[in-house]
Amino acid sequence: MIIYSFSMVFAGTTLPLLKLLEAQAVGFHVDGFSLAAVEAGATFDPPPELMELAVDHERVKDVMAVVRICRLRGWRVVVRCHKEGGYGWQKGDISTIAFKRRHWYGLPRREKTTIYLKYREGPHLYWKRSGIILRVPAELSLALKPVAISGLEFPVPQRTQEYLTAFGAWKERVNKRGLEGTAHGVGRGMLLAVTEVLEQRRIDYHLEGGTLLGLVRDGDLIPWDHDLDISIPESTVGHLLAVVWDLRRRGWKVSRRFFRADGPAWRKGQVQILRIRARRWLFLSGDLCLDVFVKYAHDGHTWWQAKGKAMSVPACHYEGHSVVPFCGRNLRTPVDPEGYLEAKYGDWRTPREDWDCAHDERTIIPT
Repeated sequence: MIIYSFSMVFAGTTLPLLKLLEAQAVGFHVDGFSLAAVEAGATFDPPPELMELAVDHERVKDVMAVVRICRLRGWRVVVRCHKEGGYGWQKGDISTIAFKRRHWYGLPRREKTTIYLKYREGPHLYWKRSGIILRVPAELSLALKPVAISGLEFPVPQRTQEYLTAFGAWKERVNKRGLEGTAHGVGRGMLLAVTEVLEQRRIDYHLEGGTLLGLVRDGDLIPWDHDLDISIPESTVGHLLAVVWDLRRRGWKVSRRFFRADGPAWRKGQVQILRIRARRWLFLSGDLCLDVFVKYAHDGHTWWQAKGKAMSVPACHYEGHSVVPFCGRNLRTPVDPEGYLEAKYGDWRTPREDWDCAHDERTIIPT
């Protein structure tokens, strides 16, 4: 667990930005991951250099005045707009504004503060975060209380727990972009490209999670899924570097994640996930990702970790493989895909848009 330190953010971006917001009399409160970190006693998992704030969309003109000041001071400011009408907003209305100060040599700092503009429709406030439309009862954002963070007072919703229940890690999902539209085509291309590289390198793999479920049940990717999943056995980890370079040469952005502590079948420092993303531009990664989970054999079971939870199934599921047709190719699945899906999901034939791996996964091993 990373200690969520706010001091780095304040020194870099947040404190100067807050002074500008106060000068324009723009009301705000701590939001999102930052609010969850405060409520959790400042222990939180995402990168500590992020800060999230909420502002009512009716103050957008005052916020844009702050944007102009920041740009005159040389800050990097990215304004994102809604691409279509929605819950209280019109196409072209501002969705988020991200602020970064620059180093003396011109490149943006890592520390970033993001403002989410919230729109009222009926009794709820709506906003968009990472392609997901979220909502909370408007009354929860009206009553605020001060909370001390790094020696400074910041406003947060007075009924913080209720607010987080409505949106944070338990957020109420009104709509999820997932693998629809253009993302669906990118997802297909990514899955085919990655499996082709693995096959060329003679690396055994199996489709996993929602990717396996969609291809077996529906014959295609699940529209509301937000990522793609594959698994490989621990015995193939030594070949991963060649896979990484092959994928990078094809234009994908690839990173590795390692275990931070010993687990039931792995040791600290061993590879946990290979994460592959489509590039949005030359250097920046897009939203869609494919996770390649490394699975470890131990005591007659196969183990892995996802969403911070240790998971396990009997090793017999990975003793060989079956295939499922997809876009003119046969992609590998566990040897009994329907049996594996039952072990993982239970009633896997009934679609569930609200299924959450961190809570609903049947393979989670309590710790």
